[in-house]
Amino acid sequence: MPRPNRRRRVSAAVFLSGLLASAIPASTQAPSLDDVLQRARAAVTRYQEQAALLIADEQCDQKAFESTTERSNDQFAFRGDLLRVDPRGRRKWQAELAIVLTPALAAKGYPWTEFRDVISVDGRPLADRGDRLAHLFLEQSGWSLARAREIAEESARFNIGGVPRTINTPAVPLLVLHEVNAARFQFEKSGEEVIEKVRTWKIDYRERIAPTLISAGVDYCPASGTFWVDPATGEVLRAVLQCVPTKALDCMNTITVTYRRDVRLGIRLPAEMLEHPEGGSAKVSFGEPGRLWVEGKCTYSNFRRFETAGRMIAPK
Repeated sequence: MPRPNRRRRVSAAVFLSGLLASAIPASTQAPSLDDVLQRARAAVTRYQEQAALLIADEQCDQKAFESTTERSNDQFAFRGDLLRVDPRGRRKWQAELAIVLTPALAAKGYPWTEFRDVISVDGRPLADRGDRLAHLFLEQSGWSLARAREIAEESARFNIGGVPRTINTPAVPLLVLHEVNAARFQFEKSGEEVIEKVRTWKIDYRERIAPTLISAGVDYCPASGTFWVDPATGEVLRAVLQCVPTKALDCMNTITVTYRRDVRLGIRLPAEMLEHPEGGSAKVSFGEPGRLWVEGKCTYSNFRRFETAGRMIAPK
């Protein structure tokens, strides 16, 4: 009786395995990084469309600190060996945060912009504040970015700690994923992590093109950080963005934002933002400069669309 041909059996097995692999739907195969980034950009576009003209309630709590070196037992204690950390103030505020489309700035990487209008500070309502954001958007002459920035800059004076802010609103990290900024950044998958029962991809990024998306005065401030992305939908569940000015390497701004699904609006929106700006202190002890930093936490709730019987006026 002839023995079966082993080579034929192997060839048949290879043929069958190839046939089975081709029969598996493409959706069950692991996506590539490019696939996930395309889904993330599509999700950010949906965010842009759905989040336009949203107003949210914001509650923030900031604590400022300063560290200096000290003399201990007649010995110099330099930074890294012994730190004296002093609280330098605390502030709480309530504000409204508006997300508006800014097509005039899209070419510069900002298809939308966030504006903060502080309502009360440390429990004390601001006098003559009114509903400035609502009135701004209904001005018959057409609201201007300059006027909106005046409101935002006035609110920025309530930041404590003496550390300049370059990133201080929760949707800024999503701009990194927007199609208009795709060429600015380099992306790399660095791992996976389960968040809210979703196995997310950790995607690191760093900016590689100047002028940078974020600036610190007249200085460039290259951005880097990490996204936690649902590879199936492209939605961002968490983001870290760090910015270090090229001419002030001792300064750094970092924010960590958590995004949660809003059932009513059907999209993920900012739920919490942690901020950590830091820089050099003017105080010097024994030749060693100190450090200033702020630990801040903001939470967001009551997202609602700007709805009115009046007509929304486009920006000038």
